[in-house]
Amino acid sequence: MSASESVTSHIYAETHAETERVVPAKLRSLVRPGVIALEIAADYLMSSAAVLAAFSCNAMLRGSAQPTLYVGLASGLLVVLLLERQGAYRSEASPLRIRETERVLRAAAQAVWFLLAFSLLLGSRSFWSGPILALFALPLLLIPQKLMLHLLLRTRRAQGADRVVVYGAGAAARRIVSVLLQSHRLRIQPVALIEENAPSSWDSVVEMGYRRGGSVPVLTGMPSRGLLQAFRCNLLIVVTQNFSAEQIAFAEEAAERAGVRIAYLSGGELERQVSAETVDLDGLFLASATEPSGELLRSSVKRCLDLVGSSVLLLLFAPLLALIAFLVRLDSPGPVLFVQERVGRKGQIFRMFKFRSMYLEAPRYARSPQTSRDPRLTRIGRVLRRISLDELPQLLNILVGDMSLVGPRPEMPFVVQNYTAEQRQRLRVMPGLTGLWQLSADRAFPIHESLEYDLYYMRNRGFFLDLAILIHTLFFAMRGGV
Repeated sequence: MSASESVTSHIYAETHAETERVVPAKLRSLVRPGVIALEIAADYLMSSAAVLAAFSCNAMLRGSAQPTLYVGLASGLLVVLLLERQGAYRSEASPLRIRETERVLRAAAQAVWFLLAFSLLLGSRSFWSGPILALFALPLLLIPQKLMLHLLLRTRRAQGADRVVVYGAGAAARRIVSVLLQSHRLRIQPVALIEENAPSSWDSVVEMGYRRGGSVPVLTGMPSRGLLQAFRCNLLIVVTQNFSAEQIAFAEEAAERAGVRIAYLSGGELERQVSAETVDLDGLFLASATEPSGELLRSSVKRCLDLVGSSVLLLLFAPLLALIAFLVRLDSPGPVLFVQERVGRKGQIFRMFKFRSMYLEAPRYARSPQTSRDPRLTRIGRVLRRISLDELPQLLNILVGDMSLVGPRPEMPFVVQNYTAEQRQRLRVMPGLTGLWQLSADRAFPIHESLEYDLYYMRNRGFFLDLAILIHTLFFAMRGGV
């Protein structure tokens, strides 16, 4: 088989190719070119409309000449090119569609610089106001449009899709199934996950998302001709990580006897996946074992933003904080703040603050309430937790440097003591007030059982991703929690 027919998964850009092994898979042929063309067309039209609307609104407010249609069409092309440059039409399936929002924000910010330069060259007296309006109009229209298109494609994906059985072990295999459930550009429909030693608690794999969405059953054993045919499988995906040559050969034989195609997803240890930089070589992902460059600069910028953001939010919310403190004291006896030890970056212990939402008799380190009917919750506590206002005092933790606005949620010390090597990776970065896990339906389960959210954030963290998470957090908080 030729090198061009070899492929390794694009899932989260985290897996490593085994260079000594030829991978006989044609997953690229499963991508629907028509779907990508539809996405590009939708982005182009919406971007053009957003910029044209922004400049038209600016013209009406200032009484200047109306912009031509060419301004909007050229701007739409510019935004599409910027999105393509970021890989928006190549990669897929970030948790909760966060990466998609990040790309829109980044493309909008980059496009505005071009629009500012264009307006300045035209000699406009108010060269800045039109592009600034476009900075808000582009995300305001593009983000909902992408969400609606995703929902539409998702409902139609099962039509003519390849039915896929995944054979693997551990968190990597489960994560792959979850990602495939979200990948609407692939003609793939996962129908089962096979693990030789599946834990008894894992009867299904659920898609990562705001709600517990689609799922596939987890079967214990090894793939066989009968099993693959029973699921009407068209494609067997083998996760080669931690698999012996004998296990892979057994899977190949089962696939051949069942007459189904086979693909391989190979990778190194998760410890290397987080720290390594990946390079795309004709669909194969190779990774270096060195730490990503620019980490010091990134950390410094993030700390500055945390200082500014927490200070501004504390000033803005000062009246609200005082009102909540008064209501907490009025509702039940006890202190206003609930203080609990948590584990931060590099295992440092710090004291995390929250508004007290439970009675004093409640155990300090018990599992958090899962429903608003939990008897440990006070009356005001139920309201605070529903709209996430009990977390606001953590702005003080951010101000003093124990936490960040965005990052993995800090865990309690007795939980961290039992962390595996994989789970300890989440201690490499500053814990956050909000993050991917907090936005997902998996927040109902222990943090360390949903490691994939934190690993994804650690690999892709940056200013625009943090901004995208904060935007999603705003709507999540308005939507209500426990």
